[in-house]
Amino acid sequence: MMRVLQQREALDDNLIYSRFYLASGIEKASVQELWHEVANTLKIPAELLRPTDRFGKEIGVSLITSEELDYLGELALKRAKADGRSIDLKSIRSVDDYVRALGHTHS
Repeated sequence: MMRVLQQREALDDNLIYSRFYLASGIEKASVQELWHEVANTLKIPAELLRPTDRFGKEIGVSLITSEELDYLGELALKRAKADGRSIDLKSIRSVDDYVRALGHTHS
């Protein structure tokens, strides 16, 4: 699976935000923080991730155990709790779902 990711064009944080989240109302810093949280937890270069990457499908599939995905779920729950929100982890299937469920919007 990493081979498929490595064939992608590398996108820096600014391109990721402008291409996929500029009109979302989610703060740029929030998108970048969440994007890198996914990348670091799953040990995937952030510049190769895409919003449509699904957990356990395109990313997180080559892991020997699901510890990294479990840890990412724990991070999501802690983040939501700290923000006074509740989330349904089962509804977070992709990088985009993660960013949109946990991102801070402009006030």
